[in-house]
Amino acid sequence: DDCVDPSKSNNKLIKLTSCTEGSFTCDDGQCVDIEERCDQNPNCLDQSDEVNCKMLVKSETYKKTIAPFHFNKSVGIVPVAVNVTIEIISLLKFKEVDLEFVLKLQIKKEWFDKRLTYWNLKLSRYANALSMEEKDSIWLPILVFTNTDNNEVTEGDGDSEVTVTRESDFVRSESNVVEEINIFNGNTNRLTYERIYTKTFRCEFQLQLYPFDTQRCFVDISTKKLDKQGVGINPFNIKMS
Repeated sequence: DDCVDPSKSNNKLIKLTSCTEGSFTCDDGQCVDIEERCDQNPNCLDQSDEVNCKMLVKSETYKKTIAPFHFNKSVGIVPVAVNVTIEIISLLKFKEVDLEFVLKLQIKKEWFDKRLTYWNLKLSRYANALSMEEKDSIWLPILVFTNTDNNEVTEGDGDSEVTVTRESDFVRSESNVVEEINIFNGNTNRLTYERIYTKTFRCEFQLQLYPFDTQRCFVDISTKKLDKQGVGINPFNIKMS
């Protein structure tokens, strides 16, 4: 047959199911609530609801080095908004002679990435935690502590947590897709980064009235140079533990 390319497979997977909308069809035909799909607790007798638990979906054109900014024809680049919360856990040390102080603090960053899609998000964002491999594959906002000696930065390492908060409705996968999937848009479901740091910051102490002095010291934060145009930092909250 001239219409058939013998080098390509013509096999098609189909699923015949009696499960209703909002259900997941197990490999053995059992029906379970799709909200129970990939919840770390097997609900199918054959445990197939815990297989192939992919959550993060991105296109081949996704570039992790580029911030998810918008482009408007009339105004140009519209930066992605990154809300930053700093929680001061402990003031560990004042070094008057060295003009430094040491803080233990938690950094929290929140943003949306319109280029991403998520599958089967759970109601608890901690159940939507990204793996190390997934963290490495997406853009993460990098903050620079500009009043540290080496302009230290926030990191997406093994000590950081990146989660997705389910905030919007989903669409269901098309009927021609073998697996039932709840699909969530990255533009309306928030990414959150959290990590605890211990950092040494510079501070210009005013010691003229010592020991009856009051000092004002700061944690100065900026974006890296590559992100200056595409990222807008919003000081969302500052609190003490």
